[in-house]
Amino acid sequence: MPQQNGVVERKHRHILETARALKIQANLPSKFWGECVLTAVHLINRFPTPLLSFNTHFERLNSKNPSFSHLRIFGCLAYATNVHVTHKFAPRAIPSIFLGYPFGQKAFKLYDLESHKIFTSHNVKFHENIFPYHTFPSLSSLSVPSSFLAPPFPSDVDPIFSSPAATLPESTPTSPHPMPSSPPDTTTEPDEPGPPLLLSPLVERAHSSTATSLHAPTPEPPPLR
Repeated sequence: MPQQNGVVERKHRHILETARALKIQANLPSKFWGECVLTAVHLINRFPTPLLSFNTHFERLNSKNPSFSHLRIFGCLAYATNVHVTHKFAPRAIPSIFLGYPFGQKAFKLYDLESHKIFTSHNVKFHENIFPYHTFPSLSSLSVPSSFLAPPFPSDVDPIFSSPAATLPESTPTSPHPMPSSPPDTTTEPDEPGPPLLLSPLVERAHSSTATSLHAPTPEPPPLR
């Protein structure tokens, strides 16, 4: 059983961790887990290991150094030459996904994006910075929980209080040194006479007759005979 063999268990974990990293990096669906494991083993056999004095497993098995010129980024976009064309205006390239290295062939394993079939080809153009299965949701499709949204203001709120400028009263700048206050002026000026009152002619005559009767001399009584 694998649980009783620590070396085999650690190697299985190494293979699965590498395969998982390849799958996540390319964002491939789970149906390609077999291609991920085969590609992980192909790469691990070409990695130097301290258990073999920093030699590779490929070098120990084949007595020659491995070649790295054929390595490509797993899961990237690739265009294979279409050799079976039906007419002159048919596309000459097949859009596909790179899925690894077939055993015993100097070719590449590809997944056709149109026919959804796996095939091999040696004449391939790679775009190693493009991953067809990388899909990111747009911001409009993301649902924001209602608890993170601020409640709307009620319609009956006084606009004075809803305005941020009205909530803060304007403060007059104060000087750090208070200005000396002048003593209050206690002198009072005499009241100026107001303009004379205008009286009607009847009132003026009555007033003048009254003044004349007051200042006229009283007549003396006639002498007695």
